[in-house]
Amino acid sequence: MSRFILCICVALLQLVSGEVVDTGFKYGQLELILNCTLPDDSVSWFKNGTKLENREASQEKSKLEMTKVNGVHELKITKPKIGDIGSYTCEGMGKATTDFRVAMEPIVAAMAQSFNIVEGENFRLPCLVYGYPTPSIEWLREANEGEWETLPADGHFMFEPNNEEIVNGTLVIKEIKIEDRDNYMCRASNEIGNHNGTTLIRVIDKYAALWPFLGICVEVIVLCAVIFVCEKRRNKKQFDESDNEQNNTKHASNAKDSEVRNRK
Repeated sequence: MSRFILCICVALLQLVSGEVVDTGFKYGQLELILNCTLPDDSVSWFKNGTKLENREASQEKSKLEMTKVNGVHELKITKPKIGDIGSYTCEGMGKATTDFRVAMEPIVAAMAQSFNIVEGENFRLPCLVYGYPTPSIEWLREANEGEWETLPADGHFMFEPNNEEIVNGTLVIKEIKIEDRDNYMCRASNEIGNHNGTTLIRVIDKYAALWPFLGICVEVIVLCAVIFVCEKRRNKKQFDESDNEQNNTKHASNAKDSEVRNRK
């Protein structure tokens, strides 16, 4: 008799506890269907404890449609979005339930195509990620064309949480060097899949802004030197011409005096 009662208790416990189904979707997927096989004629659907109703799609929300097809209760989510991730429950009239955990493949938000950083500065590169369960983040660097290697946390490269408090969500490069110029990748992964974003970090010589100024200074100095030499040569030529004129005048005067004396 006690064994029979124990079997009944176990069966009731299973009925109340229900089944848990793990599923998920990828960004851009056309639809996600949750199938509930409870034998009840009708069921209620809940998301994170809130009862759901049929609804049309809007800019913020996906279309929800609850139907029964061939004895199976369906919750159809058309063009699922980030807001559709979470825990869903199909509850029968007898309070039996089937639970669903809806996950989403990670999405790395578009990163800037490139950054120009001055040598010696500290640089922070956040990686904005969506997904459920919370994705793990890994940072990589392009060692050779098409070949990526994981970045070490060695003090020069460091990792901090991003604004969403996701571990390793921000890459920090301390006192960036010229040799740090490269393509960098943020790779996000969870049980549904992975996604990545890349960017190019350029490092500018800290004296780069000084070189044009120095070039202009050199040009001005050279120009001044040329002007000085030309002026000096011109003045010397004028002096020589003036000296020659004086000599010629003196010679002419002497010749005239000599001629007058001869006549006398």
